[in-house]
Amino acid sequence: MRKEFSRLRAAVEADLLCLAEGETPAESRWNRPRKQPSSLRADCELVDWFKSKGPGYQTRINRILRKAMVERKKRESWRLCHLRQDSFSKLDTPTLSHGPRQGWGTLR
Repeated sequence: MRKEFSRLRAAVEADLLCLAEGETPAESRWNRPRKQPSSLRADCELVDWFKSKGPGYQTRINRILRKAMVERKKRESWRLCHLRQDSFSKLDTPTLSHGPRQGWGTLR
């Protein structure tokens, strides 16, 4: 069990480093997202790990959080788009029923 946990932990660390060190397109000074100072309460182990990777740990944390946010927005947008398509397709195609139903008209 401990070996599996160690392998999983190493894989997660490798994934986080790939995300943090990933190439990002150069942004002009005027197109950079505004930054806001904040106090984030995180596990000591997490902060120590990011700091151990060298200077720029806050930037690496920001990159990972930004990528997670962008991916989440994509999924939510995709889901919302498909839900709308499903609801519109159900409304736009009325069909005749095969027999009268009590309380229902001939269209359903």
